[in-house]
Amino acid sequence: MEVRDAAGIGDLEPWLRSQHAVGVSVLLDDPRPRRGAPLALAVAGVDGRVVAGDGAEASDALRHLVEQTGVPLVGHEVKPILVAGFAEDPDRLPAPVAFDTQIAAYVLNAALRSQTIADVVAEQLDQILPSAAELPPTARAGLEALSALAVRDPLERRLADVQLDRLLREVELPLIAVLARMEAVGVALDRDALAALDREFRSEIDRLEREIYVDVGHDFNLGSPKQLEQILFFELNLPKGRRTKTGYSTDASVLEDLRPAHPMIDKLLEWRIYTKLRSTYVEALPTLIAADGRLHTTFHQAVASTGRLSSSDPNLQNIPIRTALGRRIRHAFVAGAPDLVLLAADYSQVELRILAHVSGDEHLKDAFARHADIHRETAARVLHKPPEEITADERSMAKMVNFGLAYGMSDFGLASRANIPRREAQEFINSYFAAYSGISYYMMAIKEQAKSQGFVETLLGRKRQIPELRAANPTLRGAGERMAINMPIQGTAADIQKIAMIRVAERLRGSGLDARLLLSVHDELLFETPRDQVEALAALVRETMEGALPLAVPLVVDVKVGDDWESMTPLTRADAIAAEADELPDEAVAAAPLAG
Repeated sequence: MEVRDAAGIGDLEPWLRSQHAVGVSVLLDDPRPRRGAPLALAVAGVDGRVVAGDGAEASDALRHLVEQTGVPLVGHEVKPILVAGFAEDPDRLPAPVAFDTQIAAYVLNAALRSQTIADVVAEQLDQILPSAAELPPTARAGLEALSALAVRDPLERRLADVQLDRLLREVELPLIAVLARMEAVGVALDRDALAALDREFRSEIDRLEREIYVDVGHDFNLGSPKQLEQILFFELNLPKGRRTKTGYSTDASVLEDLRPAHPMIDKLLEWRIYTKLRSTYVEALPTLIAADGRLHTTFHQAVASTGRLSSSDPNLQNIPIRTALGRRIRHAFVAGAPDLVLLAADYSQVELRILAHVSGDEHLKDAFARHADIHRETAARVLHKPPEEITADERSMAKMVNFGLAYGMSDFGLASRANIPRREAQEFINSYFAAYSGISYYMMAIKEQAKSQGFVETLLGRKRQIPELRAANPTLRGAGERMAINMPIQGTAADIQKIAMIRVAERLRGSGLDARLLLSVHDELLFETPRDQVEALAALVRETMEGALPLAVPLVVDVKVGDDWESMTPLTRADAIAAEADELPDEAVAAAPLAG
């Protein structure tokens, strides 16, 4: 392996241009976008030659040369290399990605989550790589670049054997550049809003602590499970809940059951919400702002077993939106300049629409085709009443079932959410499946299919192994059955989102619009755009997202616009109706279990 400084990089151009692909690997002192400097960057040719740049200056010079030649890249997590290029120029064309071994291994078996290059080499080549900790950065980067080239062929053969090569080639690989540009662009934060929120949350936390100490009779550490256990179950003699290895549980479900038993419980639950939001977001977000003044999350393609994207530092997928307190965090996510505005495009009821497609249920398909109020229609069919006679509570009950179906909602889950007897909940669910027999047959069939073949798959063929279905433990088997129902639906929704992101990015490049895609959170895409381009962007995004994957029912996207992520208003009345249909029926029971 050759180690080069910046001065010796330029004479590598003829060699690079002679390669039809190169293996690449970069090591950073901080892996977060726009935060780290490269320790080493290595390039491996298909001819076996390996060159490494030592330090930031040489690594950047080598990367620039690779980008200049346009040679396709093969690597294990190529995205950081693309992020570095976009950080210099967000509008540039990215270096072409021929293959990513991390993503390929994930597509083959999503249950393994993010595998290291050493894991992949061991599985595909039956070889053990030296420990990364034992190697200097240049040697480690060189070994990883060469290893990525070595495992490409066996991974490609396995993908073709199980018919997953097209999913990788047409969805996952093109998405890498889209995510890299989003990471490099980041999103603006209102620091003053976060500072004001921090003062308010701190004041509320102090007030709740004082009141709890008065209720109990003395001070104690509210954050200590052991001290809290002693207070609740021995000093106050409240009913003991679930026993753990270290004592009695004081988790949220136990405290919810204890609400009527003592006035401090409500305050304790509220204290936990404030402290969690404050530490996770209000205090943490300002510390994550990069030198450009924006927040840059890291998106992960190879983590969620359903195919969903995840993110970290911060985890934007978990910003709470079902409670008023949680939504206030989103107020701090703002457009980056006065002449800019945020635009959010959200798939409406996408999982329920996918369920209508895969189940073939005629009644559900008909309701979506007519653009009917699906929750009112559901209540009317289940309760055998005209839609206009359905009460708000009845519609809410139907909405809960519609939301919970893909997650295996049980009578216990519905009873908890709707605050009704379990028997009444079971009667409603039974009537639901009688009214929508296509859904009932689908759920039975997909569980049997999963048991016989050991896996389920999305409409695009993304697979998930479900070994839990063969477990002796009935609780594990039940969890496996819920996975079997959920994965084809949620996984297809993830595939649709990814296709939409790729196509929107492609169309934006040739549109003449100055909009930038910032975030992808569940079924929502968030853009930053000049105010005078809102209408044009909305039309482009809506058309592209609604056409991402043809289904037996129409995909519908609702669009909102605003100066911050929370204070957004629907662009049209149709958007308002679609957005309302996606809101959970009762914030107060949003955390109640779906299945029991």
